[in-house]
Amino acid sequence: MLHFKPNKFVFLIITVISRRSSHSSCSSSSIYVLEAFSAVVSCFTSRKWNFSGRCHSDCKPIVSHQRRLASLAFLVGKPSQLSCVLPSHTDFLVIMEAKPRVVGTTSEVVPLALPKGSAKLCELCQREAHLQCTECRVTFYCHAEHQQADWVGIHERICPLLVPIRTQTLSSLQEAGRIEMQLKKAELVEICKLVAQSKLSEGKHQEALPAAQFCLRCSIDVHGPRTVHLVPAYLLLAEANMGLGNLTMVAELLSQAEWVALKSPECGHAVHHRLHRSLGRLHTATGNLEAALLNFANDIYFASEAYGLDSTVTCGGYYLMADVFTKQGKVPVACSLYSEVARTWHCHLTKHLETHMQNMQNPDMSFEPSYDNAQRVEVDEMFRTMLEFEQNRSGKDSAQVALVAHCLAMLCFLGGDCLKALGFCSEALQASQLIPNHDLTEPIQGLLQLVQSLQTEPRPGSD
Repeated sequence: MLHFKPNKFVFLIITVISRRSSHSSCSSSSIYVLEAFSAVVSCFTSRKWNFSGRCHSDCKPIVSHQRRLASLAFLVGKPSQLSCVLPSHTDFLVIMEAKPRVVGTTSEVVPLALPKGSAKLCELCQREAHLQCTECRVTFYCHAEHQQADWVGIHERICPLLVPIRTQTLSSLQEAGRIEMQLKKAELVEICKLVAQSKLSEGKHQEALPAAQFCLRCSIDVHGPRTVHLVPAYLLLAEANMGLGNLTMVAELLSQAEWVALKSPECGHAVHHRLHRSLGRLHTATGNLEAALLNFANDIYFASEAYGLDSTVTCGGYYLMADVFTKQGKVPVACSLYSEVARTWHCHLTKHLETHMQNMQNPDMSFEPSYDNAQRVEVDEMFRTMLEFEQNRSGKDSAQVALVAHCLAMLCFLGGDCLKALGFCSEALQASQLIPNHDLTEPIQGLLQLVQSLQTEPRPGSD
């Protein structure tokens, strides 16, 4: 297979034919050029040759050359050529579908253009790089797969921000320039942290890796290799690898995070809580349940110090600990912990529902959802697990079923899913009516009537 640079090859053909036809009239010479150009564009569309140019797709060079050919057809008085120059809508779809679109663009690294001894390394794996981003020209990759992964993960967001940081200037060598550079890197750390957290909450563990990796590298540049500021980046990387099943890597990352936290007296309760929760999840995944319980206990302690005993963050540790006790067959202990989780969340959701009701009565007040979609999915999964556990165990507790089902109904209603809210309301009401004078019967009936009234209201624009 032949490899050509499309622009250079096309204009080389035109130049040669133009010179060979110099003895002919201008018009005939232009016609030769037109025919040559048309042949080359046909080679693009037929894909007989593999042109190594911009790596994202062949569409741009094809359309570019076809437009030039159309202009040339007008100049030489051959408008009939336009029918074979400009692609139809169907042809354009064929061109677009012939090769999947690759996000971002790269060009090959020319070793001779680099200063001696300054080999470029891949942004993701730190191996020798052969491609560079054509947008910022300061980011390099070993192959196209890593470029695509980095673009989707974080590079698309921070591409222009990397140019001043990775381009050395006279001002950047001065004290004021170095301080400004550190501030820009600190800003990048926060951006990468937010992107990684967002992707992890959506379950996109593979896409979260580039953002977490860059967050760690940039944190080391800003704060040094042995500071407590690195722990959040280690935990993000560990969570991403946990979702991908790379438990060996998770253990190594958490070991480094634990060592840094132990060496840093200024490490706060919130950081310790996250560290012990991650360690507990690792030990649960590896089957070391006693170590998992110890870390979840520490997680609950530090979370209660940072957020309070009645915080939904703290009760997350109770939920994870209950899961371990369930694996150990200690069902009564797990039930008591699940009850604590349901009670805490029920109080929390009831307050949000009351606020939502007040906003509904006052149309002038804007209402913002209490949780984003990723948070709602996570909490929804937790409640469903608790409800299934209670329904399947012998000696089912109707009060607990009513409590958890009511939580699910409120969560779905606040998320805008009235149909699911209606189903869980009915289930909660059915369970509460099995208990005489149950406290939740009236609130459940009120939510059920509200959901039913919203479903029967005519929508705007309907007859």
